[in-house]
Amino acid sequence: MKNTTRLLIILNITLISIALLWVIGGNIYAQQQKQPIDQYRDNFFEKKIGIVKTNQSALKLEKLRYTFIFFDNLNNREAIKLYLENQLENQLKTIDIAPQKIHDILTDFEPKVTAIRHQILTIDPPQWDTEIYLNATWETPLPGFLSFANLQQFLALDSLDKIRSGQIQEVLDNLELSWRIRESIRKQPTLIAQLVSLIIDSYLIGLFRKLDYVPPEWQGRINQLLNQDYYNSFLISNEMEIWAAYNSLSNLSTFDFKLVNKDDNPSQNLFAQFIYLFHKPYLRFSVIDLFIKRHLFLQSIPNKNFCDFDPEKFQKYKNIYLQPLASWSLVNSLDEESITSLTNQWPKLFRRLIDWELTLKIIQVKEIAAKQGKWPEKVPGLETSICEDRQWIYKVSPDGKTMSISYSKLPSWWQKPKIGKVDYPLTYSSQQIPRLKPKSKS
Repeated sequence: MKNTTRLLIILNITLISIALLWVIGGNIYAQQQKQPIDQYRDNFFEKKIGIVKTNQSALKLEKLRYTFIFFDNLNNREAIKLYLENQLENQLKTIDIAPQKIHDILTDFEPKVTAIRHQILTIDPPQWDTEIYLNATWETPLPGFLSFANLQQFLALDSLDKIRSGQIQEVLDNLELSWRIRESIRKQPTLIAQLVSLIIDSYLIGLFRKLDYVPPEWQGRINQLLNQDYYNSFLISNEMEIWAAYNSLSNLSTFDFKLVNKDDNPSQNLFAQFIYLFHKPYLRFSVIDLFIKRHLFLQSIPNKNFCDFDPEKFQKYKNIYLQPLASWSLVNSLDEESITSLTNQWPKLFRRLIDWELTLKIIQVKEIAAKQGKWPEKVPGLETSICEDRQWIYKVSPDGKTMSISYSKLPSWWQKPKIGKVDYPLTYSSQQIPRLKPKSKS
């Protein structure tokens, strides 16, 4: 009996020692492993994002932009979307007269847009606080930018109306307004900010293609956008998604531990807290594994030759591109969903980059044609910076009346433009030779 008691005491002491070693030693070792990762996160934030404070321009714009939240509730939303889709995707220079109900909307919202236009074009561009992203988690309230997509729809309606009436300077002012807003949004390191920028782009691209003349400085802006600006901001936003997961799982107060009783039963919560002491090291090791593997995932995203990126194949054979999380990892199923979501966003960026590059070629061809009074027989610089093994093909019809630009080969992920959203094919043609630069306003 004494031997049994002694054996039980030794067994209990051994189990308690192992438990304490796991709780104390495991946490100490996990913390040591996390320190260089935390340092990497701080360096990433300092170099790639930096600390920016919300300025007065952004604060004032926040007040004005809520006007366009009501844009979603208009009875004519579908009519607006259909009109914009038809006019912007139509490669003819002609623009149909908007229905009367759309003219009424333009009249109603014009005072607010005038205030926003004055706000953005006369003072510093808006900038929003970035410090919140340093330790952002899934629960951190982040700025919402979807109302700016509504604003862009209105600006597109207004610009089409002004193109019809020949008010080109006013159209250029609208484009400047849209560009400043989208650049401010693009600098926000969140995925939703990047997606809103892509929505704004879909309207800007169609408007640029409608114009006979685009000032030279716009070509420089578009070139800069193509030369890594957009890619880098998209990559940073993807990394921020991973940091949000990392921070959420690292901060116990933000982790929805399954044993916590939702009814706030004191005894249940006390038990959950006790169990959590043993769970904490396991969670920390899962977080470390998440960072190491997903950092490799970001490095596998191509930074050139985007046309060969196949998201479905990437998902199917992702073990070739990135290491799976450890089988014991707490966040395995959660990570599978997040990686799929991130992977599916990249073709949206690649498509928009190609749209912008085609738009730049169109602007350049029109500029030459306006000077020569006819479509040029040849155009320099038709190579593409988006995909290494492709180029833009420029042709002029035998009678010289029609020019066309097309991509030599469609990307593997390319889909036909969808009905119900503004999207563009990878070809462009025109019979309308542009006029010379418009006269400046007196």
